Amino acid sequence: MDLVASYGSSPSGSAVSEGSAHVEDGGELTSHESKEPSPKRLKVEAARLPDPSALLQPDQAATAPALAPPTQRIRAFPHVEGQFAVHVTLSAPAPPDVTRALRAALPRLRAALPTLCGLDLGTGHVSLSHTAPAAGSQLESLLRMLTAAAWRLAPFALDLRRLACLANEDASLAFLAIEGQGAGGAFARAVRAVDAVFRRHGLPTFYAEPRPHVSVAWVPGDALERLEAVLKQQSVLLPAWHIEATELVCKIGQRTHALKLGGDR
Repeated sequence: MDLVASYGSSPSGSAVSEGSAHVEDGGELTSHESKEPSPKRLKVEAARLPDPSALLQPDQAATAPALAPPTQRIRAFPHVEGQFAVHVTLSAPAPPDVTRALRAALPRLRAALPTLCGLDLGTGHVSLSHTAPAAGSQLESLLRMLTAAAWRLAPFALDLRRLACLANEDASLAFLAIEGQGAGGAFARAVRAVDAVFRRHGLPTFYAEPRPHVSVAWVPGDALERLEAVLKQQSVLLPAWHIEATELVCKIGQRTHALKLGGDR
């Protein structure tokens, strides 16, 4: 089956054909069989920015001020026929105690900043790349090289500990996030491994000094300073959030692939 046809004619198409590949020390992709795992396909829904009241308890949702956040995904680039959005992450769904703490804190934060919108904590992630557009002709090579790169990385742990305020590159959105600690070089190595594959395909690399974090809420517009001021005024205590990274998650269009970390095993 033609690879692009298997995805459909738009970024919301389906599967990449499975296969294995090997990246030599010089970064060249070879076509011979190897013991590296093929990416597992996972069925997921397209990520959307939900109504923040979905994160509140029923009694809180009834009294929460009405907001009208976007119902469609916020695109970092215009849709072009034949291109597919690619994003590489670590899966990080919030544990129940963290979810409860954030649900309790969100109404207080929104009272001070009504445009604050909550994100779906059940689908949280730590980004290892920007969301970038890839041509259909690049997808097979891109996925195979990411699979090989993941297999060379050892599993590692992240501890998310403190709330922080961040903004995207063009200052069109500000984010409330929980930042990670403890991974040190392991997180940076994962980012650089993804960067190397993206660079070979002409895709933008990630931040020079990436900060591991899970975004939990967002504010439209150039609102970083306002969000920082609100967070300083509020006391938000969070329980420990421990993440064991055992695979990379690569989303291409609406299809998601789990790429196992192998290390020296």
